[in-house]
Amino acid sequence: MPVISEHHARQPYPAAVAAALSAAGIGVHDWGANASDPRDGALVIDRNRTHADAEVVLCWHEERGRCRGISREEDHGELRHLHAADLGVLPGPADVTAWAREVVAGTDPASEPGACRDFEDDDEVAQRLRAGLCRSWLVESPA
Repeated sequence: MPVISEHHARQPYPAAVAAALSAAGIGVHDWGANASDPRDGALVIDRNRTHADAEVVLCWHEERGRCRGISREEDHGELRHLHAADLGVLPGPADVTAWAREVVAGTDPASEPGACRDFEDDDEVAQRLRAGLCRSWLVESPA
């Protein structure tokens, strides 16, 4: 199986999630992946009923998994009200889409983000990203 560069290994996962959210009718206004360690990324989605005056951001961090936060203009990009999703470290786009529906509806359960792994671990998460296995999610059927 070919191995792709660390930098390019960061793009397929958030791209696949953004595509799944869009296909499910959840507006994705922006998304990106960080080019440094630990790997992370964020998607700005439709505002929800609870925080109509703020951007709703779905975040992914390779050590903690998924969480969501809000950011108002006066926050200058800082996220507030961070709540973790109990989806594991590298959930598939369908699982993220189901959770995002709850976030947009304002019904997702609140929990504190916690550590799941270390970014230097050479485990299944790192191997999947390096091998480009997340690319297969680009063609996965949305939930």
